[in-house]
Amino acid sequence: MDNRAIGVLDSGIGGLTSAKVLEEILPREDIIYFGDSRRMPYGGRTRDEICEMSLQGAAFLESFDVKAILLACGTISTNAADALRAVFKTPFIGVVDAACAAAARATRAKKIGVIATPPSIASGVYERGLAGLDGDLTVITHGCTNFAEMVEQGHFRVGDELAEREVRRELRCFLGSGIDTLLLGCTHYPLLSEVIAQYLGSEIRQISAGVEAARALAAYLRQREMLADGEGAGRRLWYTSGDTHTFGHTADIFLGHHIVPVQKIL
Repeated sequence: MDNRAIGVLDSGIGGLTSAKVLEEILPREDIIYFGDSRRMPYGGRTRDEICEMSLQGAAFLESFDVKAILLACGTISTNAADALRAVFKTPFIGVVDAACAAAARATRAKKIGVIATPPSIASGVYERGLAGLDGDLTVITHGCTNFAEMVEQGHFRVGDELAEREVRRELRCFLGSGIDTLLLGCTHYPLLSEVIAQYLGSEIRQISAGVEAARALAAYLRQREMLADGEGAGRRLWYTSGDTHTFGHTADIFLGHHIVPVQKIL
């Protein structure tokens, strides 16, 4: 048993989708969340910048002696995971492997679409991950330029003109492609799931990388007998580098409950 907290590292607020799953499946675990909202989006940064910012965020979580860190950001997972593991001994669980496995299980047509930030798509990790699971899969990828920032600004609901326009513009490449599964490789994107379903069709299965990563982390801790002993209170600490009021308001929406306090760092 291990009563230390779980760390959650994110470039902004999208990783709250992962934190929500952790709260649901591991209610007795302490969670410390850091979202680097001030410097979001990471998707427009160079790989070196992403690594530098990720190392800073991980170092902050490391200061709490966390037992594992969930990389609740596709851009961090695809660009900085190796750099983080080279510096820190703490286990890092990213979004790629679990999401690829879930998408490969879900598809029947063996045609999978992948959307993520441009740096994540450029890294090629999703194609490699899926090909390693099933060489017969057809994978169509697309880097979405504005989705993460748009979600951070609160545009993600059905009926939101900006959200619907951007989804049509970015995802038109999947119309007529034959995909039956869409892997959401950025943890912001599940907030757009209803808008995406409205455009592409509800019959296309959406796989959330952040949700699958949270489940993978829970399995990792369970297999290694690193879960809390059951006496924990399930404490939560929420940190952001951005505006605390904005973060707290958005977190309330994402998580479905009020969070206090939100503290600012960096």
